[in-house]
Amino acid sequence: MLLFELPVTRLFSVLFFYHFSFFAISLVMSGLVIGGVWAARWNVREMSERACLSRLSVLGWAFSATMLASLVVMLAMPAASNTPSLLAVALQAVVFLPGLVAAAAFLAVAFARDKATSLV
Repeated sequence: MLLFELPVTRLFSVLFFYHFSFFAISLVMSGLVIGGVWAARWNVREMSERACLSRLSVLGWAFSATMLASLVVMLAMPAASNTPSLLAVALQAVVFLPGLVAAAAFLAVAFARDKATSLV
């Protein structure tokens, strides 16, 4: 996920000027928060091993598919010649957010099931 943040930051800085590259970093952090809160609603420690692995598989595929789709959408949009509109920047944020949420939920589920970090 962090390796994906680097090209997103570069794309945002090229397509939307330099100061929007910091927006990409805050977008990744908000995806981490939303995904962590979403995964906290599941009772991961009480799930069977098969159910947990199934959920991790779905979240991993969701991250891959949505990130590929978001890159295609980002590259298909016309480049801003002047100052980008707020609508264009908001659209890019909405396109990237589901994949980031899926990745964060994947990490939260994986860390919650880790035997080394359990308190019991």
